[in-house]
Amino acid sequence: MKRLLANVAVAVCAIAAAAESPAVGLAQRGLPPRGSLPPSPPSQQVPQFRSRVDLVHLDVSVLDQSRRPVKGLGPADFTVLENGVEQSIAAFSAVDIPAPEPPKAEWMRDVAPDVRTNEDLKERRLFLIIIDDAATELWPLVTKNVRESALRVIDKLHPADLAAVVFTRNNKNSQDFTADRGRLRAAIESFSGGSREGMTDLYFRMSVEVVMRAVQALGDLPDRRKSIVYIGEGVPVDLDLAAAPAAMGLSETGFSTISQRGAMGQLTHMMSLAFRAAARANINVYTIDACGFRVAGPPGKCQPGIEVDYLINIAAATNGHAGVNSNDLAPAVDAIFIENASYYLLGYQTTELRQDGKFRRIEVRVNRPGVEVRARNGYQS
Repeated sequence: MKRLLANVAVAVCAIAAAAESPAVGLAQRGLPPRGSLPPSPPSQQVPQFRSRVDLVHLDVSVLDQSRRPVKGLGPADFTVLENGVEQSIAAFSAVDIPAPEPPKAEWMRDVAPDVRTNEDLKERRLFLIIIDDAATELWPLVTKNVRESALRVIDKLHPADLAAVVFTRNNKNSQDFTADRGRLRAAIESFSGGSREGMTDLYFRMSVEVVMRAVQALGDLPDRRKSIVYIGEGVPVDLDLAAAPAAMGLSETGFSTISQRGAMGQLTHMMSLAFRAAARANINVYTIDACGFRVAGPPGKCQPGIEVDYLINIAAATNGHAGVNSNDLAPAVDAIFIENASYYLLGYQTTELRQDGKFRRIEVRVNRPGVEVRARNGYQS
């Protein structure tokens, strides 16, 4: 599993780097298309294996109206439906992860833990931090907010958690999944500012594509709690108006009248793919606006606009939370770990044994009024 996690982080970093030269395809980089395998030698008979899903695993969050976890539930409190048919829960456990204790000395904060228990490994969560250096202002306040927010994420990690740091433009100092806080902090502190001024729509595409690819890559990892923390300014695309790009009011964003529809259509399509993959894998994307509280005024940095709506929409579409319109970004980070501190692991054996390759819709219900239930919405048979 550790090697698999490392490979996923490296793949995400490679995608972000490749976004700087979008014309370079997989074939030009000497790689097979995604999902393909090298051809077998003609003389070799390739055996055919058939597999089926014996147990469908789910991690389920149950939140109250204040977005705090509801604890103390048992198997009888849950109902699982697959394509509308109730399923019998065969495995169940409640996960409750305490907040990490503050280090007794400052130097101990960045020391990687060298002791692991089976319980630690079972409850290990994944946090992918995306720092948007492609579509973020080159402004000291924004740089400060990015660093402080990302470092607070690291400080809130449980010793058993794994985290990775990925940038949307320059991944020279990105960090693979690790429990070593020193390495994670070094990657974050390498951030020296964004490059939003004078950019073309390529930089916005890089920002959106890395979010999409990160969600898809994490979706390939089963049976782990997975969250993405996006820290940046957002991009000027209104996801609610994807069907009418001309109505987005983008004349001041640098997009030409001719290219608006093509550029915006591409971005909204990539985000729709990200939303679909997040729902299937129960990946929550939490967004933090590095601009803090935005104030309308003369043209300048961090003006109110549809970038804020973009951050809100991404979080809402993936059941995450958006930290916007505040100069105090610490509560937004704290909320991420409060929501992910307690959840439930369920397993069921599907009553549909046919392997027809179709998508099977999952719905999880809880017999408690006024709660929000979060779980992946299905899988491919």
